[in-house]
Amino acid sequence: SKAVQQCEDAVAEYNAKCTDTHLIPSTAKYAGGIDYEIEFSPHAATFDDMLSVDLQKIIRPAMHNLKMQLQEKARAVQEELREVNEACEQTKILVAEKTEEVRSLQERLEKVESMYKEERDSMNKELKKAVNEVQDMEIELHRIQTTTANELAQSEKQLDQAEQELMQVTEIINEEQEALHAEICEGIEKFTDHKNTIVAVLTEVRDQTYQVKQEIESSSVVGDSTDN
Repeated sequence: SKAVQQCEDAVAEYNAKCTDTHLIPSTAKYAGGIDYEIEFSPHAATFDDMLSVDLQKIIRPAMHNLKMQLQEKARAVQEELREVNEACEQTKILVAEKTEEVRSLQERLEKVESMYKEERDSMNKELKKAVNEVQDMEIELHRIQTTTANELAQSEKQLDQAEQELMQVTEIINEEQEALHAEICEGIEKFTDHKNTIVAVLTEVRDQTYQVKQEIESSSVVGDSTDN
């Protein structure tokens, strides 16, 4: 009949929902070892015998206990969720604080990197300048060394030439001194001879003068005697 069909449909829908909610079979997640599945026997002698499980004594109390358990679990989950939310809020605050710290550190890092970059660039410029100066000094030193070596060689050459010229001049001077000494000696000897000649001539002239004087005086005396 229609009523029997409705009962069968209701039992089938019930079993399907219990299966979907993990109450069937008895080993399902929420069954707790209780057999919630209902078998409908439309040809049973009594209405109670039509259902394989007593709804009032087994199904309803089991459903009530399951409801209480689920509500308790829901409250526990809600409490846990509240604690998790509070922890999340605290975490958000900490994250915000850490984010601010990170931002501040990033700003400081950027400033430090900027200062480091400027200092590094400045040091690189100074280093490059120093290297260029050293290279210039090395080039100048090489030039000076080369010039000095050339000048030294030229000076040594000139010194050798001057020494040779000095030796030649010294030889010439010595020769001239020897010749001059000889000339002087010869001149002194001639002067001495000439002097001796002059002295001899003067002596002879003096003697002759004296003799003439004597003769004149003798003549004067003889003349005076004659006059007397």
